[in-house]
Amino acid sequence: MDRVRVWLAAGGILVAVLAFVLVFLPVIIPPGSSGTSPAGNGTRLFVADPATGNQYVSDTVIVRYNRSRFTSDTGMDAAIAGAADRIGGTVRGDLGGPSLPGLFLVQLPASLNVTDAIAACAKDPDVLYAEPDFRVITMESTRDLLPAGTSSLQGSAETIPDDPEFPGQYYLHNTGQDVLGASGTPGADINATAAWTITTGSDTVIVGIIDTGINTSAPDLAGNLWTDPVTGANGSNFTGGADNSGVMDTEGHGTQIASVLGAVTNNSLGGAGVTWHVRMMALKVFETGGVETTTTSDVIRAIRFGDTHGASVSCIAWISAVKSRALQDVMATSPQLFVAAAGNLGTSNDKTPYYPAAYSLPNLITVAATDQNDRLASFSNYGPDSVDIAAPGTNILVYACDNAGNSTGACGYYHADGTSMAVPQAAGVAVLAKAANPSLTAPELKTILRDSADVLPSLAGRVNTSGRLDAYRAVFAAQGT
Repeated sequence: MDRVRVWLAAGGILVAVLAFVLVFLPVIIPPGSSGTSPAGNGTRLFVADPATGNQYVSDTVIVRYNRSRFTSDTGMDAAIAGAADRIGGTVRGDLGGPSLPGLFLVQLPASLNVTDAIAACAKDPDVLYAEPDFRVITMESTRDLLPAGTSSLQGSAETIPDDPEFPGQYYLHNTGQDVLGASGTPGADINATAAWTITTGSDTVIVGIIDTGINTSAPDLAGNLWTDPVTGANGSNFTGGADNSGVMDTEGHGTQIASVLGAVTNNSLGGAGVTWHVRMMALKVFETGGVETTTTSDVIRAIRFGDTHGASVSCIAWISAVKSRALQDVMATSPQLFVAAAGNLGTSNDKTPYYPAAYSLPNLITVAATDQNDRLASFSNYGPDSVDIAAPGTNILVYACDNAGNSTGACGYYHADGTSMAVPQAAGVAVLAKAANPSLTAPELKTILRDSADVLPSLAGRVNTSGRLDAYRAVFAAQGT
């Protein structure tokens, strides 16, 4: 997650400052160590690779078979089931779906460990690759911010909503206003008020939030949540290999993402979303049990759910040091645009890559964070080769509760820092562009967001475009595409 400054904006009382930044990273544990995590279908045991320290599920592997070696899907499925049966294992799930046939999660017998299973798969000519089901968990780190900066071009007209917290949302409309003691530079924003003169979004565009769930009781979010026409759920919960409708956010991070992206706007309540109209799909992958954790297979299931239920865009506001070929392949074959956080470590992703941000895909855009003066935030990761654009990521207004997803606690409007806060802004602009031109594909959306970025000297050599997100330019370009 990110540093959250708890500011009950409605009452104007500064309650507390939590001086830390949370980012999603694998924890390196001593060789031979293990851990457990509560799961949707029981407790999972994790073990560590002695060489890297990366953790993975102790009794499953992800295997991709070579579809071209079989005359039919039925024949391939039979061969896979037979191979699993010979080792005493079972096929737990099809992770690839129609767009990536042959990707499966295999449950191992107690007599076979992950290392030996992968070695055996490597000898099978029908297997393209096999890998562990890696674990991703959260850790804390502290970052400060940088002052000063430059200004950006504004549109010729503006649309100003009536939401009471909008004047403090500098990233939508920066007049140089003071936010929590930090002053800004007029124009150092994403030019949202100009974009809204063209479009305020669309109820037909669906965005997946692959995170900790969403607080479905939040009054400023309910109107923009996606609803499954069959189950009536606002998404699905994939934690621990489960798949159910329990998407309530018990940690808070996913709710923050949703409130930045698509808070109901111009309703005289709370703050404004980057897009006023959208359908946000809660894809809960992080489970709680003292620390938030997920796995490669949980994330893949969430992506596939979004694919089959009409998501055009998905937010990935977390990072991992582990490169998963399976996750990369699934993302590559998805019709969605993935908007990924660069990370909050203040390091170069070109030199030390983090995933999925570092995957080179035509439907993936990676976002760094800037401050109120259009300079790269000191905590933000960067990389002129691996990071596409930047967006504001300091003092961002979010909706949250002091006891996370429980709506009976002290809920209100807070401020948060992090590249996680930049991600929903880029996703929101993608929604605006898609609303302006519904025919746009994911690679086309990525190109528009990149090419329309406001080029700034402060970002030269830091992100590939040298630019900060510009909603007006993106929507204007989308109209003519």
